[in-house]
Amino acid sequence: MATRSSHGPRFTAAAGIRPDGEAPEAIRDAWIGLELPLVYPEPINTLGFGVLTGPKYRWLEILLCHLGRAQKVSGYVVPTDEAIQRLAAKDPAAAMWWKTNAARYITLGAHFVFDLPACEPVGR
Repeated sequence: MATRSSHGPRFTAAAGIRPDGEAPEAIRDAWIGLELPLVYPEPINTLGFGVLTGPKYRWLEILLCHLGRAQKVSGYVVPTDEAIQRLAAKDPAAAMWWKTNAARYITLGAHFVFDLPACEPVGR
């Protein structure tokens, strides 16, 4: 699940199980055990879109949110650019999948939302 907003204070969470999403299972499995930076210390409720089936343009995201077409999601917000950098260090092939198939979300200010069961805060 992907959203866009500004960076805030930094906290971390570890992906403990395969996160939900549209990426292939093997790609989502690559997140397991990886410590990820969090934008907010607590999970949030937000709206988002699938990384493969979501709109390609920001203006369309906004329109679809207003029309009630976005998915409600609860989870931990992770900056995509940093998450992909960390993923690349662990599993370069998985990071390349994201760069190839969901490049529009790997920009400064874009975020993944890791579902609640998949993430656990670290160091609290």
